[in-house]
Parts: sequence; structure tokens; C-alpha cells
Amino acid sequence: MTQEHLPAETATIKNSRTLLPWYVCHFVVVFCYSMISNAVYFLCIYRLKVPASSTLWVAAGGGLIYTVAAYFSGRLVDRWGAKRVLLAATGSCLLVFIIGALAAANNNFDLMAVAIFALNLLATPSWPAIESALSRTPGTLRLGTRMMLYNLSWSTSTFIAFFLTGACGELLGWSNLCLVLGGCVLVILVVTAFWTIPQSMIQKEHTADHAEDAAVPLEPMKASTLLMMAWVANLFAYVSANAMVPLMPAVTKGLGINNTGVATAVGSIYMFARVIGFVLAWVWIGWRYRIRWKLTFVSIMLVSTYFIIVSQNLAELIVLQIVLGLALAMIYSGSLYYAMHLSRGSGHNAGIHEAVIGVGTVLGPALAAMSGEAGALGPKAITILLVQLAGLGILLGLSYRLKLRLGRKAIRVP
Repeated sequence: MTQEHLPAETATIKNSRTLLPWYVCHFVVVFCYSMISNAVYFLCIYRLKVPASSTLWVAAGGGLIYTVAAYFSGRLVDRWGAKRVLLAATGSCLLVFIIGALAAANNNFDLMAVAIFALNLLATPSWPAIESALSRTPGTLRLGTRMMLYNLSWSTSTFIAFFLTGACGELLGWSNLCLVLGGCVLVILVVTAFWTIPQSMIQKEHTADHAEDAAVPLEPMKASTLLMMAWVANLFAYVSANAMVPLMPAVTKGLGINNTGVATAVGSIYMFARVIGFVLAWVWIGWRYRIRWKLTFVSIMLVSTYFIIVSQNLAELIVLQIVLGLALAMIYSGSLYYAMHLSRGSGHNAGIHEAVIGVGTVLGPALAAMSGEAGALGPKAITILLVQLAGLGILLGLSYRLKLRLGRKAIRVP
């Protein structure tokens, strides 16, 4: 009997065989998708000189597509299997890079928008597929460690992609850059097909870890409320994060940074801080099942987001990005950990997790785009702040309701 045909429960084979391929494939596709999306937004502001509201509308449209696609993608994962869904999504995304190359070659804003929309539609099924595969694949790594490595993989890849976007675009040419990225995705498609484990070896539930299972709250009400709060917090975290991506070119341009290589590097600092935050979330587990910490991170996020958008100098922009990145990492870590831990790695719940992110990508950019004049950043910053304050109010309401039902001794809230 060959290794591939061993039953999943007996296949306690090396993590390098079962888990490493997922992480490698994930890292590369995230890099390619992140770089082309960042390239589109910087091209819109720096070359086409469109107003900030235009890039926000593109982001909002992409977010709407993402939300619907993410919700149904989770169901597809449970029905068709993580590996099959990932292969289909990766293969279809080759079209995105062709559209991006044509858009850059012709300086066509409409095609750039189509590239973003297509990316959100075609790439989205990849995320619940990978999340579910990583939590259900046999191996010796604990769930918390798997989720940390997942977060570290995509956040590091995204940071590197955003940091290098301008330099690579200037070096290769923006149209050629899209084609090179498409070639990388084609290679990783083949790698995914032949290197990752067979679909039959992916289990129906996440790999159990007794130490982590013991940490699950005994009260079902507390567990369900924490999961709900994690999703709500994540929604409003992505109001911040996905308004930041289309607005960052306008912010750096407003500070007088005219070189796209320097601009994309400066605008990616919060993503580097987010990487550090994911490591912190793995090393320090005191945040788990602590609502007070959830509320603290959300408060830090909303304040730093506002001041980044209206920042007046480079030093202020850098410091605020560091603060924002750390807060976003802690919020996202909680959402993913609770979604995967309390739901046993369900593909459907992974889909909900991603769909909640999508709601944030629509809500933040759309409301900001309607605020003030097309190129004015101040009113857009205020709108995003008000939306996030509403989110903080929802979280406070959920925690207070739980406190009333279980009593102060049963849950730690402010």
C-alpha cells in the first residue's frame, strides 16, 4: 500500500509532507494576487490621476463580489473538497493577469476595475479552501500553530508584494509585471496539483489538540458569543484595511511622495507590523477568550485608521501604521482562531469568516467614496471612523448582554 492510499487516521506523516505544500502554494498565490491589486490602485492614482473616490468605488465593487463568492465558496469546499476548489480557483485566476496586462498597456481605468472584480470573484474560493485544508490535514502541528503559520504566510506575502509593487512595476514595466505574475500562478497551479496530499487524506474535522480543546469555554453561550464578536470585529477591521489599500496611494501622493517605488514601500509598513502582530498573537495566548482585549484592539484600530488617512507628515504616517498593523493582527487572529477552533474546521464556517471580511470591504470603501469631494480625504476618514464606532458599539452590546446572562464571574469584561 502506498503512502497516498493510507487512511487519514493512520497517516501521521511528516508535517513537511502534509502541511508545507499548502503553505507554499498559499504564499505564492497571495503574493501574486496582492501585487496585481496594489499595482492597479497605484496606477490609478499615480498614472491615470483618478480621484480617491474612484479607487474606493472599485474596492467596494470588488468587496461586494468577494462577499457573495466567499459565502458560497465555503459550501463548495464542504461539497467538492478543499483541493479541488483550490485548483479550480487558481486556474481561473490566470484570466485576471491577462486583463491586468491589457489594462496597464492601454492605461484603461475600466479594464483595471474589471481586473479587481475578476480577482475577487475567481480567487475568493481559495481562502476557505486553504483554511479548511490546513485545519483538517493530518499532521502533528497544533491548531493554534497552524493558524499562526497561516496568518504569518499571507501577511508576510502581502507585505512583500505591497512593498515591492512600485519597484517591480518600474523595473519590468507594469504590463510585463502582470504577465510575470500570471506565469508564477501557472507554476504554482501545477505544484498544487502534484505536491499537496490527495483529497481523500483531508479529514472531516480539524486535527484535535487536547490542550486547546480544554481551553474552549464550557458555556455554549459564551463560545457562540465570542465567535459572533470575532466576526463582527473582523468585519470592521476590514472596513479599515480595505479602505486603506485604495486610499494609500492618495495618502502618499498627498505627502509629496512621487516615486511609486518609494510610495508602495512606505504604504506597506502597517502590513509589516501586522506580521509582527501575528507572531505576538501566537506567542502570547492571553488574548484568547478575553473580551476585554478584543475591545481594546478595536478601539486602537479605529483611532489609528482615522489619523493615517489625514496624516500630515511621513513620521506620523509610519508610527500610526505600526500601531494599526498590530491591532489588525490581533483582531484577525481572534476571528480565524475562533472560527476554526469552535467550528472544527468547517469549510462552511471558513466561508462565513471570509464573507464577513467581504462585508467590511464593501461597507468601508462605499461609504467613504460618497463622503465629501472626490479627492478629499478628511471627510472619508471621518466616515470610516463613524462606521467603526458603530462596530465598537455592537461589540460592547454583545459583551454586556453576555455579562448579564452569565454573571460577572463567568466572563471577564470591563
